[in-house]
Amino acid sequence: MYLFTRTSTVEMARALEAVEFATDIAAYVTKSTDLELHVWTAAYGNPGTLTWSSLVESPAAMMKTSERLLADPEYLSRIGEAAGLFTSAPDDNITQIVGAAGPPNAGASNFVAVLTAGCAVGRFAEAMAWVSTS
Repeated sequence: MYLFTRTSTVEMARALEAVEFATDIAAYVTKSTDLELHVWTAAYGNPGTLTWSSLVESPAAMMKTSERLLADPEYLSRIGEAAGLFTSAPDDNITQIVGAAGPPNAGASNFVAVLTAGCAVGRFAEAMAWVSTS
């Protein structure tokens, strides 16, 4: 299982509009694709950011969904109308979930803690071996 995230920095003078757009586009994507998209903001750090996230089966499945959305004129129109709500292009990430507490897809939570790690230089093979045995 993978976690797809898209994070954008809000134009603070238009923060309320940005939050409204974020929840509306999440509902649209959830309705028109097989993704259950959630929108949230960080409680600590990254002030003024909004993140959309969804669990996905694979990077390939996420790519198919992205292609479908990019061919959807309504989606593209909505995205275009929101251009002034954010200070820059969004940052996309897809992360493999190595472990989680609680059952998957147990419903949206009001609080999520995320721990990420990077491989040390020169030790990528060891890190991947550890992940495959975890």
